[in-house]
Amino acid sequence: MEVSVKPHYEDLGNPYSIRPSYPKYDIEGCVNSLYLDMEITNHSTNMPQRIIGCHAELRKRRVLFWKRTLITIPVTRQSPNKYDDFVPINDIFLEPMGKPNRCLIQIDGEFPELRLPHKSELVLVFKMVGPMRSYVYKLEDVIHDHKKWIAELDKEFSS
Repeated sequence: MEVSVKPHYEDLGNPYSIRPSYPKYDIEGCVNSLYLDMEITNHSTNMPQRIIGCHAELRKRRVLFWKRTLITIPVTRQSPNKYDDFVPINDIFLEPMGKPNRCLIQIDGEFPELRLPHKSELVLVFKMVGPMRSYVYKLEDVIHDHKKWIAELDKEFSS
């Protein structure tokens, strides 16, 4: 299986916005994305794949091969019936060696008080039926400077 995700509008810069929470000013943390084009291809010659769910995770690297999930964010795709309606990803069937499945997705979620680590990563996790139970696709490495962000907020709210 192969997954590719790219921004729907390529000229808008970084498609992901990750903001930590700051209780002093009643700011909740959030992860937002612009519209993203996702393409899923099944390269297996004899085995179909079925995706039964998808969500995004913000993960922190702990030890060499172990990563801790900090938050889970829902991922929605554009409804095939309505242009402006987004529904959860819950049933995508991929034929063996079939044509790629393309859809427009959006990542949007808030989280309560959570201090983001200096380094983390944003990944898509696909839950599947069959011999491969899950598939993880890394979207972006996140580097967060907490002191710099707080200084900018204090400067903005003090004036």
